[in-house]
Amino acid sequence: METLKQFPAQDSTLQHQVREQEGRLMAQATQIEQQSAQLEAQSAQIKQQRTQLEAQSAQIETLQSDIAKKEKDLTFLRKQLAQSGNVLQQVQQSLERVQLSAVLPPSITPFLPLEAPKADKPQTDNSLPELENRLDKLFSDTLSNLDNCEKTAQNTIFHLVKSIS
Repeated sequence: METLKQFPAQDSTLQHQVREQEGRLMAQATQIEQQSAQLEAQSAQIKQQRTQLEAQSAQIETLQSDIAKKEKDLTFLRKQLAQSGNVLQQVQQSLERVQLSAVLPPSITPFLPLEAPKADKPQTDNSLPELENRLDKLFSDTLSNLDNCEKTAQNTIFHLVKSIS
């Protein structure tokens, strides 16, 4: 203490410097606290963004899976539609044959051999009901097949539209 009393001017200068440095240190401490709070807030934002990105990534994976399923369903429905088209074409051809068979005499229908068939027995009025019954059954079967084709086509179109929407 005696030394300080000997140099009172230096003591006052040192005390003043110490107070200034304490003030600067307190300002720096305040700055560091503010920066620390900002960094914590940024860290929380980053965590929130990461959570959002993970959720979006999961949604994207789900959507990709749904798209793959719909593409598979669409391919299946396209195959069904093609098959239905083939069946419909066969039914139409059968219907045309029935119509031609009903209109043309058996000897000139395009579906029989070009040679005239040899008649085991001559056609009489008695054989017409049998022919009529056969034609009725064929026509009935063809209409039934056509109805089934139409239902299949409607089903296919329904599922195709449903899978697209």
